[in-house]
Amino acid sequence: MPLIDSFERAAALASVQYGLVSLAQLLECGLSREQVEDLNALKRLSHTDRGVYRFAGAADHGNQRIMALTLRTSGIASHRSAAALLGLIDWVRQPEVTVAPMANYRGPGRIHRHQDLQTQDIAEVQGIPCTNATRTLIDIGAVRRDLVEPMFHAVLHRKLAEYDDIVARFYQVARKGRNGIGPLRAVLAEYDSAMAPGESTLEVRLLEIIRQHGLKPPVRQHRVTVGGKHYRLDVAYPDEMLAIEGDGFGVHSERDRFETDHERQNALVLLEWRPLRFTWRQIRQRPDYVADTIRTALRPKQ
Repeated sequence: MPLIDSFERAAALASVQYGLVSLAQLLECGLSREQVEDLNALKRLSHTDRGVYRFAGAADHGNQRIMALTLRTSGIASHRSAAALLGLIDWVRQPEVTVAPMANYRGPGRIHRHQDLQTQDIAEVQGIPCTNATRTLIDIGAVRRDLVEPMFHAVLHRKLAEYDDIVARFYQVARKGRNGIGPLRAVLAEYDSAMAPGESTLEVRLLEIIRQHGLKPPVRQHRVTVGGKHYRLDVAYPDEMLAIEGDGFGVHSERDRFETDHERQNALVLLEWRPLRFTWRQIRQRPDYVADTIRTALRPKQ
């Protein structure tokens, strides 16, 4: 194949890989090793790391580091890198990939080896091979246990995965001694698929406080009707007529929001609900106070 045709094929491939190609890909496009070296000497290509080249003029992009690592290792973006690509967390400095158990790679980046990664676990996200939302939820507890519950609610709320699919795949790969599986097991055990997921980080933190302090699970997204309008309480105990509100979550209208917090609270009181309201600072910095207040409100009246 003529050099110009091979080079154009490689350039087309690089255009969808943030300007990067692996040596193996260059050879597949018809270039010889000698031609690759010549192009590198002419600065048409630059050797960025072992086995990865960057086309001259390629724009800088935040995804290039994880793209380069997947090309170097023939791996899949996973764990925190996958969560970042899926928009579930902010980017972390060190890229992470999952590779085959016997893959021979020593270099920059965090490398995970799993024997149970299957085609059903992999998606292409922003042009990069990546574990899908379900698999990322299963894996993330091995590196950041605190991210499991917030990510679980975010995945369901954004419809990145179905609850039943998460449970099914979890039990396919969960095994005694598997690193990081415990946090998701606890979240799934507490979660009722009939209840809607938490929609805000603050709400998720409140649910964590309730669970960690041994309080009974509340009902989420509980619907109430006021004057013919339908609203929902994000966190509620219907049997005790207790509604919990706070900055960033609370009662929402399906047609229109109440004009003021006073109107919202008055509507609940008229229906004999008891609203509890917590500030952002209380939920973040005084979890014991929040839990004790809820526990007191749940006690039967003497």
